[in-house]
Amino acid sequence: MDDLKMQKQTLKKAYKKTKRKHITPWKILAIICAVVMIVSIPLSILLQKFDNTMAARFGGSFWKLQNEDANAQYYTSDFNSAEEMVNYGLALTQQVEAEGAALLMNNNNALPLAADAKVSTFSSSSVNLVSGGPGSGNIDASTADTLRTALEKVGVTVNPTLWDFYTVGAGKDYARSKSGTVAKSSEVTAEVPWDVYTDEVKDSVAQYGDAAIVTLSRVGGEGADLSYGEVNYLALDENEKAMLQNVAEMKKNGTVKKTILLINSANALQVDFLKNNEYDIDAALWIGDVGISGINAVAEILTGTAFAPLGMAKGFAAILLGHIIGCAMMLLAGLIGGRTGRSAMETVKMSFGQKGGLLFAFLNVLQLVGWTAIMIYDGALAVGGIFAIGRWVWCLVIGALIIVWIAVGVTDLGWINKITMAALFILTLVLCKVIFFSGNAMVGIDGESLTFGAAVELAVAMPLSWLPLISDYTRDAEKPTQATWISVLVYGAVSCWMYVIGMGAAIFTGEYDIAVIMVKAGLGIAALVILVFATVTTTFLDAWSAGISAESLSAKLDGKKTAIVVTVIGTLGAILFPMDDITGFLYLIGSVFAPMIAVQIADHFILKRDRFAVAADARNLVIWLVGFIAYRWLMGVDTPVGYTLPDMVLTVLLCVLAEKLCAGKKNG
Repeated sequence: MDDLKMQKQTLKKAYKKTKRKHITPWKILAIICAVVMIVSIPLSILLQKFDNTMAARFGGSFWKLQNEDANAQYYTSDFNSAEEMVNYGLALTQQVEAEGAALLMNNNNALPLAADAKVSTFSSSSVNLVSGGPGSGNIDASTADTLRTALEKVGVTVNPTLWDFYTVGAGKDYARSKSGTVAKSSEVTAEVPWDVYTDEVKDSVAQYGDAAIVTLSRVGGEGADLSYGEVNYLALDENEKAMLQNVAEMKKNGTVKKTILLINSANALQVDFLKNNEYDIDAALWIGDVGISGINAVAEILTGTAFAPLGMAKGFAAILLGHIIGCAMMLLAGLIGGRTGRSAMETVKMSFGQKGGLLFAFLNVLQLVGWTAIMIYDGALAVGGIFAIGRWVWCLVIGALIIVWIAVGVTDLGWINKITMAALFILTLVLCKVIFFSGNAMVGIDGESLTFGAAVELAVAMPLSWLPLISDYTRDAEKPTQATWISVLVYGAVSCWMYVIGMGAAIFTGEYDIAVIMVKAGLGIAALVILVFATVTTTFLDAWSAGISAESLSAKLDGKKTAIVVTVIGTLGAILFPMDDITGFLYLIGSVFAPMIAVQIADHFILKRDRFAVAADARNLVIWLVGFIAYRWLMGVDTPVGYTLPDMVLTVLLCVLAEKLCAGKKNG
């Protein structure tokens, strides 16, 4: 009985063992399948959502185009290589920093620094700039220029002893763990206590005392909410206060000449200490997060090289050369009208014939309508900066005054013109004082730079725009030739002066708005009145010349009435369309009228041709067209003398060559 019971137990154990042996793999497989299912369901959802990302990472595609065109190009790049794209990004970052930096104060002409300045860079942050924020704003700035390398690129020498103190000396222990991230909490500023500075470090400042550049940094962005504990992260901590106080003492005893503060923060750092100027700071620049290449723009701002690439010397040279070229052309155009007693558009017919001249009369009317609109627009902006009642209101006021001026007549209102011009002359003297001799000069800010040739061309463009007009005002003079010379010389001198004032405003004050500069000068209402009447008296000339040119188109057109219509159109254009950048308009004028006057100069002064009696001179029209195309092509070529002079030389040569070829055929 016992043996039977034992056999049953043995068989039962063997069965269970065999069952487990066969069932266990299936259990394991079931568990694996369950895990795979749990993982695959959310994974499939993620893959569907980020299919393009996965395809870019591992190759291939999750989609296929239907009816695909084999010759089509999808997602084309503007760049030929990854390197080109990266370089563009670096340049863009630098431009954004240049345009986005804010100059908070600049006392005692602290900025710009001299090109060969020797400076000391204070604070742990000076060697560990905040390049970006946490979260999506975090970037790899391991290859970025430092403040030192950026300053050295623009010629400034940085105190090496102080710099090494922060990078490899005792000061390195107080740096943030990683630029662009929060070290422990949002309350950590990681500034070096003043008692850590060695005597050697302090003594080194005397040799690099042209300026003390102090950097205050704060990290801010998504994923790093500020904690408001016992320490206010947005205010100076005790170590920063001690550093600024000791730098102020160095300035007081003559060790450093001036103190410049850089605020490297995306957070709204409290700057009440600037209002009271507790630490005798001369200049403060808010630079935000600098990205990978933005610190180079900061260095250029500090030295004044970012936004005046030509500088005063080269800038003045470009202005002078441009006006010599433009005024020479203007003089020759005026002499043709003075010698013949004809209006500007009538002299054009001497080269292009009666019907051929109508083309340029029409184009001249169009450019004068454009100038009328631009002058009204600019005048409204300027006076609006003094008394803001809406740009469109000032456009209507200025337009109405121009119409009154045209209707009454310039001779009856000549006394107003004399008073206005005298007041405008005095105003320019005041502006010169404010711009060039103010004790609160700032660094000019502008995001773009010009080549020397482009600067020359912009200077040429203004006198060139008067080519189709000058004869309208000099032909009736008692001594037309003398009047032309005087008009051109006076215009050239005054225009150069205005260009220099504008350039000086950009370089020395950081302002481009004449109204803002005049308000700062305390001129207010006086400036408003002067600007209004200066705009009216100047724009009148554009509208009036448009009327004279219109008479060339048809004898039925009345010059005065046409001038009024032009003013109305110009006023509406100034109200409806933005006209802040007229560079393209100036180049268009140049491309049309530079080859036109070149043909006239060749015909009148060299070839002695007069085609006034013919219907149209096809030869000269073709030469003009070639000159027009050449000018547009030259705009893509950077020459030291701009585009106008080479284009006009080419056009004159074509005229002479064409004459010789025609003469050869006749003799043959």
